[in-house]
Amino acid sequence: MPTIVDIFAGKLDGAHVVFRGWLHHIRSSGGILFLQLRDGTGVIQCTLKKDKTDPTEFERLAATPIESTIEISGEVRKDPRAPRGYEIQVEKVTVAFPAEDGYPIADEKSRRHHGPDFLLDQRHLWLRSQKMQAIMRVRGRLIDEARRWLIDHGYLEVQVPILVTAAVEGGSTLFPVKYFDQKAYLTQS
Repeated sequence: MPTIVDIFAGKLDGAHVVFRGWLHHIRSSGGILFLQLRDGTGVIQCTLKKDKTDPTEFERLAATPIESTIEISGEVRKDPRAPRGYEIQVEKVTVAFPAEDGYPIADEKSRRHHGPDFLLDQRHLWLRSQKMQAIMRVRGRLIDEARRWLIDHGYLEVQVPILVTAAVEGGSTLFPVKYFDQKAYLTQS
């Protein structure tokens, strides 16, 4: 299955594609809906013209909440007006799973308003932002290169048990082990 990165590499210009992902942003400009689709490799602008679809369907799609899971089919076109120079001219949009209303970090303005404590509590959602995805990609690449260097230089990676001196969670399922002359427990978290 192609990815959004393939589009920006110029591999899919003029091709008919089907992408599944999340509705990252949506805006309307008269008779055109601009949908930004995110698939984990990037974000691409998709345009849907009102005269190319049923008016009722167009209005329903315009009200789709961001972070809904959608499938878009259409043709990839090079367009200098589009972010990063490519867009998908949409033929069909299927909303596979609409997001619930009240997504807590819906836009840049709300993210600036929230403090670090709130964003840490919503970490599973904050990781969907482009900034956090870029950070995770760089971090993953650095860890991969460090691991590759160590392997190339004869090191062996092992996973050892993590021992703690007290219960991390409930305590009812502690697994005690003798650690030198002290009692320790396998971690539960």
